[in-house]
Amino acid sequence: MMVTAANIVGNSWKIAQAKPKLIDRIVDKILKIEKAKYEYKGELSPECNNVVYGHAIDSFEKFFEKVKNQKKIMAFVKSQLNNTRPSVKKRAEKFMKKWFH
Repeated sequence: MMVTAANIVGNSWKIAQAKPKLIDRIVDKILKIEKAKYEYKGELSPECNNVVYGHAIDSFEKFFEKVKNQKKIMAFVKSQLNNTRPSVKKRAEKFMKKWFH
């Protein structure tokens, strides 16, 4: 399930670019990943959540300037600045540096 979610989230920017009128709905759906629970070998896996969070940041970066309510995304990305997965933390830092110098 996590791989499917990561692929959908990671490619959602393509839909946002093709259908800008859907951007707000796309953002809302992506942000629901914070409530998702993924399992690995029958156990809850926060690391799986982290992988999906990284894909979300990558996707948001590609259409952020077109988002009306950027505060939701900013709050999500800020929360990832302390992510335990180094690659997600770096993505969050890069995003914040680019959009909120």
